[in-house]
Amino acid sequence: MYSTCSLEPAENLGQIEAFLAAHPTLMLHSIREALPFRDHSDGTFAARIETPPSRPIRSG
Repeated sequence: MYSTCSLEPAENLGQIEAFLAAHPTLMLHSIREALPFRDHSDGTFAARIETPPSRPIRSG
């Protein structure tokens, strides 16, 4: 989980993109943003990063 109390793209999605490029075995699961004008709160950003599920090895 990565989160900020910012709406700046460089601090949010930019960081996530750089992190995932440096860690290719991980994947972005979801992103959530709270926007002041829409959600009547401070602006926030959260991204959930996961290890992809392992796939069973097929035999035969």
